[in-house]
Amino acid sequence: MKFLSTLFIFLFSLLSFSQESGFSIPDSLKKINNKENAIYYAKKVDSSFEANKLPSIEVKRAYEILIENYKEQNNTEKQLFYINKLLLIDSLLQDDYKVLSASINKKYDVPNLIKEKEKIISKLNKANKQSYTGLIVLSILLLFSGILIWFYYRKQQLYKKRFEKLINTDKSVEIDNKKKEKKTVNIDEVILKKILDGLNNFEERKDFITRKITLSTLAKNIETNPKYLSLVVNEYKNKNFSNYLSDLRINHAISRLKRDDTFRKYTIKAIAHDVGFSNSQSFSNAFYNKAGIYPSYFIKKINQSNNTH
Repeated sequence: MKFLSTLFIFLFSLLSFSQESGFSIPDSLKKINNKENAIYYAKKVDSSFEANKLPSIEVKRAYEILIENYKEQNNTEKQLFYINKLLLIDSLLQDDYKVLSASINKKYDVPNLIKEKEKIISKLNKANKQSYTGLIVLSILLLFSGILIWFYYRKQQLYKKRFEKLINTDKSVEIDNKKKEKKTVNIDEVILKKILDGLNNFEERKDFITRKITLSTLAKNIETNPKYLSLVVNEYKNKNFSNYLSDLRINHAISRLKRDDTFRKYTIKAIAHDVGFSNSQSFSNAFYNKAGIYPSYFIKKINQSNNTH
């Protein structure tokens, strides 16, 4: 009972002070540093105004407090909401409270409110524009990511098909050793046969894995000249000497990688050197040009296939 009596006296005193001084309950509570209650009663006043549409100085004070509160919270949307309400109340009170309106804090007179409103709208528009720009950028990034993912998927599917084709054929790089029906090289038949037999021996003995082999050194080994050797390779192997040599090495590498578990454990550099290439990059490029996949992918897929069986 003592607590209720004290509370009643406090509220009665607060209400009397509000009526005598022209300040509302929310404003009075704010002045005694009870911000939470001030906001609470300000919202109650707003609800009451929405219900009966009766303008009053108390309603105006309530909206001022709410505007300040949301300004401190940097909530521009709520701030704009209550500024519009305050402008409405101000227009309703102009005729009935001309004298009293003159004493109201100039911070919330109509010109300042409109200025504040325009400032908030400008800020919101800027934020919306930034959000819209951000949304466009995000959409572009998502589209670009989607394209990359699609290309990656297509690439992986293509690599998979090339691998399956490679693993299911006995010879991955065709080396044509058959004499053409129509000979166009102007070389004596005896010399031509000697060169072709020399190339057959070169392939069977796998002399092509020697890294220092050249057109000149091979011509010397076959006991012919580089010009004749080059003409025969072009005519009967359907490629220049460099590509012929590279194809032989890649074919040998693929064959060994298919059957030799230990060979697959080598580094790409070691494999390259073992089949006659001077470095891993030239080997990887030659492998891709002929097989359509890189040696690292080929080795990985063979190992995965063996592990599943």
